[in-house]
Amino acid sequence: MDPVRLLLELSPLTGEGVRGEFVAAHLPRARRDGLGNVWAGEGSVLLLAHLDTVLPPK
Repeated sequence: MDPVRLLLELSPLTGEGVRGEFVAAHLPRARRDGLGNVWAGEGSVLLLAHLDTVLPPK
């Protein structure tokens, strides 16, 4: 997963759904719950990310 592509192409405000789809496309057997959270895999390793866009100060 290229983080530069993720940041440049998928950074519009309220674009969390698009970013979630991008992440899900790069995880094996990914699924989404009713809130839009992306889940993949089994076991004891957890990767957690908050997908909001942060704007620079004016």
